Amino acid sequence: MNLEISLKRVIQLMSRFVTEIKGEASIGRTDLNKAAETILIPILNEIYGWNLENVNYVEDNNNHPGIDLVDKAARICIQVTATTSAEKVKHTLDQFIKHEQYLEYDRLIFFFLQEKKGSYPEKTIQKIVQEKLTFDIQRDLWDYRNLLKEISNFQIERVNRVREILEANFSENKHLLSTSGHEISFQDRITRFKKLQRKARASCIERFRIAVASRETAIALAEDQSLGNPPDSLTLKSGSVHVLTGELGLGKTLIAQRLFQLTLAEAIDNPKAPIPIYIESGQLQKGDFLEEIVETEASGLGDFEVQGVSIFLDGLDEVDSRLASQLLSEAYVLADTLPKTSVLITSRPIPCVNELVKGANIPVPPLSERQAYELIERLSGQKVIAMTVSGWTESVKDAIRRPLFTLILANYLQQNTAQALRSEGELLSWLVRDALRRAKVNFYDYMPLLQQLAVLATESSNGWVRAADLASIENVWEPLLKVGLVVTRSRDVISFPLPILTEWFAAQSLADDPSIIGDCVHSPERLEKWRYPLVIAVATLSHDLASQLLEPIAETYPTFAVEIVMASSSRWGTRETPLPSAQQCGRQLQQAMQAWVNGFGKLSKIISPARKDGSLPCVGTRITTGTQNYLQAAWYKGSENLGDTVDLPMHWDSSHSQEWNNWTYGKMSRPSHESAWAWRWTLDSLSNHLGCKLEFPSLEIDSEPFIREAAWRATLAIARREKTLSHARQNWWGLEKVPLTNLDEALAYIEDQSTHHNCWITLSDFGTRKRQQTLYLKYLRQEINRLRRENQTYLFSPWIGPDLAQGKRLWELYSPQRLQERIQMGYQAALDIYQQIVETWFLELKPGFQIAATLPARLVGYLSPLPGDNGWDTEEPPQFHWFLEALPKEKANTVEINAQEGPFRDVQRERIDRVQKRIGILRPESAVWIRYPPMGGGLSEEYFFGHSSATSLAYSWLRQDLKKVFGNSSFIRSTRF
Repeated sequence: MNLEISLKRVIQLMSRFVTEIKGEASIGRTDLNKAAETILIPILNEIYGWNLENVNYVEDNNNHPGIDLVDKAARICIQVTATTSAEKVKHTLDQFIKHEQYLEYDRLIFFFLQEKKGSYPEKTIQKIVQEKLTFDIQRDLWDYRNLLKEISNFQIERVNRVREILEANFSENKHLLSTSGHEISFQDRITRFKKLQRKARASCIERFRIAVASRETAIALAEDQSLGNPPDSLTLKSGSVHVLTGELGLGKTLIAQRLFQLTLAEAIDNPKAPIPIYIESGQLQKGDFLEEIVETEASGLGDFEVQGVSIFLDGLDEVDSRLASQLLSEAYVLADTLPKTSVLITSRPIPCVNELVKGANIPVPPLSERQAYELIERLSGQKVIAMTVSGWTESVKDAIRRPLFTLILANYLQQNTAQALRSEGELLSWLVRDALRRAKVNFYDYMPLLQQLAVLATESSNGWVRAADLASIENVWEPLLKVGLVVTRSRDVISFPLPILTEWFAAQSLADDPSIIGDCVHSPERLEKWRYPLVIAVATLSHDLASQLLEPIAETYPTFAVEIVMASSSRWGTRETPLPSAQQCGRQLQQAMQAWVNGFGKLSKIISPARKDGSLPCVGTRITTGTQNYLQAAWYKGSENLGDTVDLPMHWDSSHSQEWNNWTYGKMSRPSHESAWAWRWTLDSLSNHLGCKLEFPSLEIDSEPFIREAAWRATLAIARREKTLSHARQNWWGLEKVPLTNLDEALAYIEDQSTHHNCWITLSDFGTRKRQQTLYLKYLRQEINRLRRENQTYLFSPWIGPDLAQGKRLWELYSPQRLQERIQMGYQAALDIYQQIVETWFLELKPGFQIAATLPARLVGYLSPLPGDNGWDTEEPPQFHWFLEALPKEKANTVEINAQEGPFRDVQRERIDRVQKRIGILRPESAVWIRYPPMGGGLSEEYFFGHSSATSLAYSWLRQDLKKVFGNSSFIRSTRF
């Protein structure tokens, strides 16, 4: 009888446990999950005889993503979660396999804090585990009923022990969140915060030590509060999200750590202050949601849903681009939903950060020249005088305005002033050699090991590598740990102290084995991990080695190759490298141009010197006498067989020379200073020609909306010329149709004058753009012939006109309903025109185009009426915002226009977040590079009310995609209509 009473009491208390879990989860609270873990440990240990520990409280826990409780001796691990979805199970198993946790544990159990679902996808789960883990959905998915079933078979002594544990936490006057360890003593909290302070200080010292060599100097720098001052525009206000941006070496992490230490000090003094949380990039790559990471880090430090948190997220650029974009969105959600919460992120200037509104993206300013010199003098003990500076290249002068390189140069000057270093690359190379010298190890023995570490760190999910995966020799890393060239993260896990060192050594590995990139080239996600090492490699390696890296990328993912070449700069290389001979220059130009031609596909036919079969003609080169760094180059278009390269004739560019008509695509310029200069030279030439091609909307495509708009554009041009036509006196936006007989007569006259009288009639709308006028008149003739076949007598405007009689501005002539219909038509046509342009001319570049790669898509727009006589403001056009929602490949483009009240982002953020997450599913081949949903907005006469509004929009989107890849310089001008 006593056994039955005890069992009933256990069931009652367990039910209370589950009920409280459900109640808290229903209002969005998840902090009780971690508290529940603490309670479950003694219960599970009692029932199953295990010796579980909670790994969430282990310092530097980076080896257990998705796992909460472990018994290492029994090789069992458990995830405790209130989320019962199949997606949660699949995600955790995927992380378990990805991080090779099956090597340490034989069994993974899910303990659901609520009732588990009736079924889970067995085949999908088995596909994930890949026979590396024996996982049974019947055996390994638990909820409280599994425990009750076991307990029901116990003798009374064991039942009572379980009951005592539950009574201690769930009796009538107790609650889970107040007795589970969620609330800890004031002193324990202070102890935790002070431990975090020591860890933050040690991290600062660790980063300084590799640059300055002396630990004493590193400690002094870490304690010097004059270094790492935040920009004046940065304030950590409640609800704010700020991103500190800048290139490596500017001190973004140091600023974040300084502010983190300040918030720790405030939290120690004020128990109600927001909880400071510092998250490194390695933690971000475990695949957890940001809120889950915050919940874990805040556990035991207070109630983050009441106090709020001060989040410092370091190294957003070090995670893959999709995760970076996702985390940025989640940061805004946390700042909006949690009280007294702020988020500070550090990152290089990556696309999702560059798109932030003004004020959210805060560039870290470089040191002034004076600040840099003073720091060098202080650390090196040498006076920086004019003679000293005169020996520094512009590359070094630029580099030392970033604190990392300032410290490296000061360290160098302190030890060796015999020879000046000439670039960032040489500064880093000296830093490595000096560290290995101080470690008293052989440079050539350790370089392969360090390169292997860099390769594994680059390929890994978080930049950390198990030492055992690299070297079996005991204590092989000890000398490098002493000098700080490598650091330990937890137990046998090691990495480099600075991301730039990982990238530098990874770039050196590419010199020894370029096939690494060949293996990556068909995996966008893997290739993206090598972005920064590739930039360094292309800038520092020889032309031949750089070409081995770039050729397979340029021919497979040309937009990615463009970004790599554009990002490579002379700051990495040696500025004094002379050009090779003219003949060698020609061969290098041939090699680089051929790769671009192969990669760009059909586009190459209109922007490159390639022949119809895709091969290249002879290239002529000449190095200007008097300097070894000024090159002239042009491509032969004559009839002779000159071979692959030839000396460029002296007067090839003179209109008075016989050679004038034999050479094309000529260029005279000073090449960049990298050995692989030919890649940038040829790319600049191609992008300049592309920019000229896009100056006017003259790319031929077979698109009905484009042909109709082009025909109407030509019609308006003819109407303005034919003064006798009655409709010529009307405003063009009110013109609805033109008789075909009038157009036939005018068009026939223009064609006759051109064909039989050799007299070119210029239509003022097209200016002197003869080719564009010819193309548009051709489309007009094509449209007239089509209408004649259909027995039509008028050519109609492709757009609906105004429906109101009065208004000062064009949009005021449209009622809200009419304007919404006009926008719907215009955007639908623009999507079709744009997609046809890309499919016809830019197909090979499409995976790297943000807008093009998203298509087919639903354009979701929101139109916001403003107060005014007709529903609109009389000074400003109505507000309009849109984003693209990717659709399955078999779908067609659609447009959805909605009336909207309130700020666009506030109302639609949740939908945009969902759209962003779907990109990775629907566009896996491009998701790494398109990163986030394309967005736009604003009304203008050109894009909404112009005679070619859809074509204008389509070309504006094309320029937007091209600027993202090629940079702004080649596409500054808007397309003229």
